[in-house]
Amino acid sequence: MSAPNSVHRPAKNPLDTIRLFCLGCMGSSVEFGAEYAAVRHCPGEVTCSLFLYRFGTNPKNKKKVSEASLKALASSREKRAEARHEAENGKR
Repeated sequence: MSAPNSVHRPAKNPLDTIRLFCLGCMGSSVEFGAEYAAVRHCPGEVTCSLFLYRFGTNPKNKKKVSEASLKALASSREKRAEARHEAENGKR
């Protein structure tokens, strides 16, 4: 059980433990950063029951976003784009 936690740090939660296990499985001896790409390209889609959770997230728990929050996000993006456009035009 100590192997998954020994990759780089101790696990914070069960999903993190799976993430660390995948890093170890794909080669913890690979240089830092390259091991993350190795996990991304894991060939275990058919054989590994942890495949969907290899990024340390649960893909089945998708957050539902309300329409109001989507509109607020779009509005704030538009305001930032306008401010950026005004700043660029003011520089010229």
